[in-house]
Amino acid sequence: MKKYIPIGIACALTAADVGVAAASPARHMKRVTVPPLTPTLRVAPKYPTAAKDSGTGGRVTSCFTVNPDGSLSNIHILKANFWTNTGSPPTTNDELAIDDAEISALKQWRYEPRHVNGKPVATPNVCQTITFQLSR
Repeated sequence: MKKYIPIGIACALTAADVGVAAASPARHMKRVTVPPLTPTLRVAPKYPTAAKDSGTGGRVTSCFTVNPDGSLSNIHILKANFWTNTGSPPTTNDELAIDDAEISALKQWRYEPRHVNGKPVATPNVCQTITFQLSR
C-alpha cells in the first residue's frame, strides 16, 4: 500500500512509491499536486465584538484533519498576524478572541473526504486561512 504524506494540498511520495529503487527514500522525495478537498459546509466565523470595537483585524491560518465522515478534528492555529485600524498594537485578548472565533467556526465546517480504493479516509494537515477585517 502506498503511503501518502499530505502537506497542505500537496503530497510527498517516496521513491519506492513512484517505482524507483533507492537506498534512502528520504533523499528521493517527489512532490506531486493532489486536488484540494471540497468544503460542503462553511460557517462564517463570528467577528468578536471586543476585537471589532477596538479595530483589531487578523489573518489566521489553521490546520486540521478531515475525518472520513467529513468533520474536522485536531484543529490548531498554524500562524496568525494581527493589526489595528488605530495604529496601536492589538491586545492579547483580541488576538485570542479572533483565534477562538476561527476554531469555533471550523468545528462546524464539513468537507467531502478523500477516497482511497473507494473508501473515505482521514486527511491530516489540511490548512485554511480566514481573514478578519473591518469594512472601511
